[in-house]
Amino acid sequence: MKKTIKLAVLVLAVFVLCAAITSCAQTLSGTYSNGADVKLVSGSVSYTFTGKKVTIKATVGIIGFEKEMTYEGKYEIGTFDDGSGKITFTFETNSDDGVSEYSGEHRFSQNKDAGTITIDGLTYKKE
Repeated sequence: MKKTIKLAVLVLAVFVLCAAITSCAQTLSGTYSNGADVKLVSGSVSYTFTGKKVTIKATVGIIGFEKEMTYEGKYEIGTFDDGSGKITFTFETNSDDGVSEYSGEHRFSQNKDAGTITIDGLTYKKE
């Protein structure tokens, strides 16, 4: 009887440990942005991460006209088969409205010391 109880406690402890390890996926928090102003044209993209959710805000301005697009979805950080970092964005939307540019898998890296992330070669600084 004592062996059975010890075995059950051990199995339960292993299960809890495995659940804790798998739930510790890498996540981001805060807003990271990248923008540029070139004479009469401006543009910026920001990513706001909260838990496993992401909000992407893209703004384009041309001679006093400004258009802002906002996309909300989920993200997951992982690795490609070659070992390089990737971030996968998933958006629930019925219309394209430009969201396809951000959907799917993208090259990803993070520099915690500099407070930056890089997505597909573009670097975004934490605000």
